[in-house]
Amino acid sequence: MNDKLDLGVVVEPFHNPKLELKIVFRSEAVLAVSKDHRFADRKEIDFAALKEEPMLAVSKDYMYYDQVILYCQKAGFTPNIVFHSSQWDILLEMAAENQGVTIIGKPLVEKMYSERLNCIHLKNPEFPWGLGVIYKKGRPLTVPMKCFLALCGEDL
Repeated sequence: MNDKLDLGVVVEPFHNPKLELKIVFRSEAVLAVSKDHRFADRKEIDFAALKEEPMLAVSKDYMYYDQVILYCQKAGFTPNIVFHSSQWDILLEMAAENQGVTIIGKPLVEKMYSERLNCIHLKNPEFPWGLGVIYKKGRPLTVPMKCFLALCGEDL
């Protein structure tokens, strides 16, 4: 907001009325569980079923943390968070070792951990996930900004 950066990359869901958001990639957040977890055979799960599950979460300084809390609250509970980390790979590694479950973008699991983790679709509510590029509303786009957005597949 202080004009030190032209563009930023954020994880969706994201909303700030002062920033323009261009979605680059859209998927969903899923429940990532070990192949040995009691939910491992499920294809989908209600958020409410996670009420007692030990949850592995991103650090509180990430906006994504607030989104996970919000979605759990929409389902009527506060999550049982047993571990925080700023590193996605640590959360996935711990989930693969059956030390808890984590809610994370499906592509992160599929790309690196599909052999060790199962992705379970979340419902009631569903949890969209994506990557977006943000920039200050009303700010003219420079040529480099336009080039980067074009690389991301955004028509201007």
